[in-house]
Amino acid sequence: MPETFVINRNGQIADKHIGAITPKALEEMLLPLIRRLQKTNQTILPAAPVSESE
Repeated sequence: MPETFVINRNGQIADKHIGAITPKALEEMLLPLIRRLQKTNQTILPAAPVSESE
């Protein structure tokens, strides 16, 4: 099961999404969160996906 984490500039998990990132999840959850964090100057750090074999 894929998981996506949004990490803020302090290294804290701002949010976690379980499952594939669908266009709906991207528009309704991830992009609004990223925009909010950017407005509050909490820069987003990209997180590499983790494969199930790791």
